[in-house]
Amino acid sequence: MPTARTELTAHARSALTLAEAGFWVFPVTQGQKSPPLAAKWQEAATMDPAKVEAMWSAHPSANVGIYTGRYQANHALLVIDVDCKEGRVGNEELLRLELEGCEFPDTYVQTTPTGGRHLVFCVDQAIRQGVSVIGRNLDIRSAGGYIVGAGSQIGGVLYRGNSQAVAAAPQWLIDRCAETRLAKIEVPNNLTIDIGAAYEQAKAHLAGAPVAHQGEGRGSAHLQDRRAM
Repeated sequence: MPTARTELTAHARSALTLAEAGFWVFPVTQGQKSPPLAAKWQEAATMDPAKVEAMWSAHPSANVGIYTGRYQANHALLVIDVDCKEGRVGNEELLRLELEGCEFPDTYVQTTPTGGRHLVFCVDQAIRQGVSVIGRNLDIRSAGGYIVGAGSQIGGVLYRGNSQAVAAAPQWLIDRCAETRLAKIEVPNNLTIDIGAAYEQAKAHLAGAPVAHQGEGRGSAHLQDRRAM
């Protein structure tokens, strides 16, 4: 039987609040970004309050993971992970995009214990994610990934969220993710391709993604950590 809400821990209440807002949540190791505490966490992630209460009854102090491959009933998330720790330049790159005319609608934003941010947007279908996709230290979390949710803490410092609703991802952002992936493809000099068709094919392919994780680019030993920020 689920624990009464008044008896739930702060972490459990945070998980319930996020689930009620349409996020698919699951428990993550206490005080850490990873690993998830469910072997098949993409399947375990839920918005159901009873299931959330049961998860945090079993793991009362677990951090909250937000699965970015789903949002509400029929949508997904596209999260810009702005990395600023240890001299990384996520904020500067975000400003550069704004100066180039890329508009970021007001949306739900989380701040992280290391000074970074998660800019959270809604998309119809999860897209392929990766590292420095739209700028240096601006990673994309979507298909197959997760972020750590508000109310979680690392080193005693909380992840915090604002009061904005999750906004629809601007089309330029969805397109830029596709363009960046296409630009990284190396084409032999003697090969002729239809760029327009390739671009559309790349956009259609973005839904199928390998999992991206924290600490990208440092080898298979970091695969589990690279799921989350």
